[in-house]
Amino acid sequence: KAKAKKGKKILLVAGHGKGAYSNDPGAVANGYNERDFNRKEIIPRIKKYLESVGNTVVLYGGKSMNQDLYQDTLYGQRVGNYSDYGLYWVKKNVKPDVIVEFHLDAASPQASGGHVIVSDRYPADDIDKALSSALGKTVGKIRGVTPRNDLLNANVTGQLNLNYRLIELGFITSKKDMDYITKNINSFTKRLAEAINGRQINAPKSKPSSKKTTWNRGGTFYPNAPKEGIRVRRSPGLNGTIVESGSWLYRKTDWVKFDQVIKKDGYWWLRFKYQAPGSSNKNFYCAICKITDKQQKIKNEKYWGKIDWK
Repeated sequence: KAKAKKGKKILLVAGHGKGAYSNDPGAVANGYNERDFNRKEIIPRIKKYLESVGNTVVLYGGKSMNQDLYQDTLYGQRVGNYSDYGLYWVKKNVKPDVIVEFHLDAASPQASGGHVIVSDRYPADDIDKALSSALGKTVGKIRGVTPRNDLLNANVTGQLNLNYRLIELGFITSKKDMDYITKNINSFTKRLAEAINGRQINAPKSKPSSKKTTWNRGGTFYPNAPKEGIRVRRSPGLNGTIVESGSWLYRKTDWVKFDQVIKKDGYWWLRFKYQAPGSSNKNFYCAICKITDKQQKIKNEKYWGKIDWK
């Protein structure tokens, strides 16, 4: 038993397996058998995805899934016990919001695609349609959602008013289908889990748009400064510490080589080092103009001087 704290309470069922009357491997082809493939490769992955977004997942037969829902339900009918076996036990003890039973189809090697089967007592719901759509976008589908009245589990769930569908993931007899499923096992099972969940799982969050403010672009700046000169600072921006006025930039003879362009506080700034012998090796910064271009492209601005770009 498992009680759902949030999200849906989902029962995942692996078709075939051990039951009261058989040990049924299901269809066998292309080096796989239906019973083991779904138990080892499909259901554990879908369970993980569903639980990652807060759903409670119950596996029929427990962790090993070594029971056969069909055989257990049939046994309950044969002995007249409509409480303790198969789907009757599920109704009484698990009380799931959703049941999904997994199978692989078998036919000629040319047959390809999956499909979803539901009880003919109820119309296909959003989960049925989403699973069918997921098949269409992945392995392909041989037909749409199919209502049936000749399958035991579909009939009993219809009678018990349980939300149930059986999904044929594709044809185990089709090398094409099995190659697709095995090569895309994680994305395939994630799509199926999303269909059951009703929304995307682990969708990448949109990153806040970070506007670029620094470019590693170099060149030489020749100032044509107003009389008061271009102030030089120890860091870019209007809050940067201003150096003594004798080190400011005044005329073209005060050229500097810069290696970085910075946009800050409404101005374009250059990072440079003084060229005179014996000068400090530290980086210094100066504004070269206000940002006035509507597209904020530095090459469209009018500088307090001239720039030769590298």
